[in-house]
Amino acid sequence: MSDIRIAPDGIRLHVHQSWHRTGRRRCLVPAGSARSPKGGGADLHRALVRAEEALRLGIILEIAAASELQSRALQVGASIAGKPPRALRLAKRLLKSARRLDLSDFLDLCAAFQGMCHNTRDHLEAVEAFLDKRPAQFQGR
Repeated sequence: MSDIRIAPDGIRLHVHQSWHRTGRRRCLVPAGSARSPKGGGADLHRALVRAEEALRLGIILEIAAASELQSRALQVGASIAGKPPRALRLAKRLLKSARRLDLSDFLDLCAAFQGMCHNTRDHLEAVEAFLDKRPAQFQGR
């Protein structure tokens, strides 16, 4: 399962029909690679959608020109890599937890994770970098 999907413009994706109808995450594969388990052709439980529709459904995060896809993916990756690692891990856990927790429990978890992040060296570095008007250098501590 990927967290960030950037698709080239013009791509068509086979999306599991339950996702296409409900917006729920099920399955996503490039057109032409969706085959039945017995190899008998396209899976009948999939819908073909263009990149623009996949973006609207929330299946992909962004559409990039095919010629710029790799450089855009590297740019997004570098941006993420420059963030505090512990805070990123906790944020990902929060996003996954949001699906199964009720609002009250989710907010309690948010508060707990925020407190955990405030007691790190990376948090102090972020505050100091902000005050010094310089980029932060996170160490994962």
